[in-house]
Parts: sequence; C-alpha cells; structure tokens
Amino acid sequence: MNFASPKTLAAALREGGGFAVDHAPDGIEGELLAKQGCYDVVILDLMLPGQSGQTLLRRLRASDDATPYLSSPPARVPAPSSSCSTPAPDDYLSKPFDLGELMARVQGSHPPR
Repeated sequence: MNFASPKTLAAALREGGGFAVDHAPDGIEGELLAKQGCYDVVILDLMLPGQSGQTLLRRLRASDDATPYLSSPPARVPAPSSSCSTPAPDDYLSKPFDLGELMARVQGSHPPR
C-alpha cells in the first residue's frame, strides 16, 4: 500500500493496528519527541526535512538511546550500509510497503508489555 502522507500512515497505524502514534513533520521535532524516551519503536524516514533521519539517528544513538528504529529509505533506493561513523537502524522496510508487514515489524521490534 502506498500512503499519500505520513499523517495517512499514522492514522492507519492507529485505526488498523491500535497503536498510539505521534507524528513529527521534520527531523528537528522528531528528535524532540524521541528524546522523551517514551516510545517502544520509532519509524524513521531517512529523508526528513530540517534534519535528516541519519543525523537524527546518529544524535540519538550518541545519547545512548536504545529505542528500536525501523527506517524507510526512499523508494527504489537500497538501504544504506552501516559504517563505524553512521549508526544503522535496527530494521529497514522499503517503500512502498504493505501496512500488514509494517505492523508485524513494529510488533516484532519490542516485547509485549
């Protein structure tokens, strides 16, 4: 399924998966939200405006953030390879993706409470 916007994806996760979802329109707000430390998993787009997803992830990992990150590289672009200077997300899901597969990956990324 191809989602028209991140807000559409957030709504689908809320309604179809019963997840509590926050949406950050850019990497700066995303970092502020992620630093609250209240998330079981973060779905991170690498092409965020304001601050890239790679920069956001590097900054959070440097602050010992252990939250699982599921990243979505741009469509038709292979997932970036990890290097010593660039932390890698815990999992990748290439665009366009199926909502069921995304929900399964989110559920699998953290133990049930």
